[in-house]
Amino acid sequence: MLEELVLAAGAIQISLCQTSDETIPEAEKDLPRNLCPLIKASYGFGKTDKSLYFYFSDLVVGETTCDGKKKMYKYMDEFKDTYLMHLLIKEMLKVKNYSIAK
Repeated sequence: MLEELVLAAGAIQISLCQTSDETIPEAEKDLPRNLCPLIKASYGFGKTDKSLYFYFSDLVVGETTCDGKKKMYKYMDEFKDTYLMHLLIKEMLKVKNYSIAK
């Protein structure tokens, strides 16, 4: 997430990524089983309200860095206001590589 956008909105940025596999079975009721465990865990904690960060958040802004996240955010929008940032990954990598090369 671009920190400048969050600050400009007067918001607070937190990470909703979860590393515990505790809620994966609940997530697999909605999401395909072949998605990565990080995506399923994050979705599961949001769906079950076991993450207080997620529970108390007003909205979720996600990035479209992979197809799995796109699918997760689509389902997440059913129970939490969710907005997607469509990032141009290839262009961002070019700029990052150029900056690193200098």
